[in-house]
Amino acid sequence: MAAPVTATPRQLVAVVAPLLGVLVLAGCARGPAPTPIAYVKIPTVQINEAESSTTVHTPVGHRIEVTLAGAGWTFVPPSSGVLAVERPEAVTTGAGCASATCQVTTITYATLSIGTASITAHLSCPVPGQQCGAHLARYDVTVITGHR
Repeated sequence: MAAPVTATPRQLVAVVAPLLGVLVLAGCARGPAPTPIAYVKIPTVQINEAESSTTVHTPVGHRIEVTLAGAGWTFVPPSSGVLAVERPEAVTTGAGCASATCQVTTITYATLSIGTASITAHLSCPVPGQQCGAHLARYDVTVITGHR
């Protein structure tokens, strides 16, 4: 039976160090680190009450952000495949204002294809039981999308 092989720490380092060097170099041989993804800011068309009953033209791929004064707005879902709700309607209050008069309703649409679509919203009676019509106000915009 052969005697067990023993090695001094210096001999182990002499054998292991080159092997570790080869492993490290093999790991670096994969090439440079991947390039981080660059996020592109998508152009946004911002519209409000001033554009009601008008037509807005925008290229496919852009966003449309509608901001209307008040908290009682309800948006009708788009009926065609031209627009899709990207961010549902949300009510926010202006900075430094505690009053409901500073509230706005915002919704964002993505333009998906070439065509024509409507953005419609209704402002409902803000106080339940109050004597007012079914809708106090109506907001309509026609959107025509085209090539970039």
